[in-house]
Amino acid sequence: MLFELFNTKQKIRILQLFLNKPEDALTIRSAARILKLQQPTVARALRQFIKADVIIKKAKKEAVRGKDRKERAFSINKDFILYPEIRALFLKAQLLIEGDLVEKLKRLSGISLIIFTGALAGGEKGVNGGADMLIVGKVNRDQLKKIMRSFEKQMNLEITYAIMTKSEYEYRKDITDKFLYGILEGRKMVVLDRIGGMAL
Repeated sequence: MLFELFNTKQKIRILQLFLNKPEDALTIRSAARILKLQQPTVARALRQFIKADVIIKKAKKEAVRGKDRKERAFSINKDFILYPEIRALFLKAQLLIEGDLVEKLKRLSGISLIIFTGALAGGEKGVNGGADMLIVGKVNRDQLKKIMRSFEKQMNLEITYAIMTKSEYEYRKDITDKFLYGILEGRKMVVLDRIGGMAL
């Protein structure tokens, strides 16, 4: 069964997409558009995932030519017996890619602190004010955007990040800012700390 799940790169990309969006119900059309794959390729993979009980069917309304219509949608099956193991496996692979992301970010001058949260810390998107990463310092935003676009393409995942100057970070910390403390007290990974323990 595991061989059937992971025997092509396309299947791995499709499964990763659904693991990265566990709360979403995606149609074949939307998954194919996100992954830039042909719809028949996605449909074939989903049939095999459904047979293995990894993916489940759901009904979803979609607007087509201005009219709402029900369309088959799919989502990851959190009750699948191997779901925790498969999620952990993909998370470890994601961490390797994130390691490459961290190295690229560290090369940018002026960054004092990088914290991964939300989807980048193995949690769900939308927590901690919706941010997946906090960057503190002076950073070249154009270079940062280029790095993040490349990473998002690799992960098939939209990453939301917040940037603060060091003085803004210190001020928000002093006034117990709700957004900042949602990050500092939530599930997180401090991947760079040149401030000296201030993130903890």
